[in-house]
Amino acid sequence: MTTSRYEDTPERRLYTAVWNGDKKAAVALIEGGVDAHTVYANGRTLLQLAAWFGHAELVRYLLDLGLDREARDT
Repeated sequence: MTTSRYEDTPERRLYTAVWNGDKKAAVALIEGGVDAHTVYANGRTLLQLAAWFGHAELVRYLLDLGLDREARDT
């Protein structure tokens, strides 16, 4: 699934939570059914975003969910 960065969607709220390092919100959204494997309109994944901003706890959580550590920007 690809989402626009301008839409207010659950995926966008998840992206924002990861951007801000808000693990509690990210976990709640994912456990609520938001797909953690979404590739966003900018070609990035949640794992890339968490790593870029140094959110180590989120990186570990996302890796435990099985996100692809080899994913590349499109």
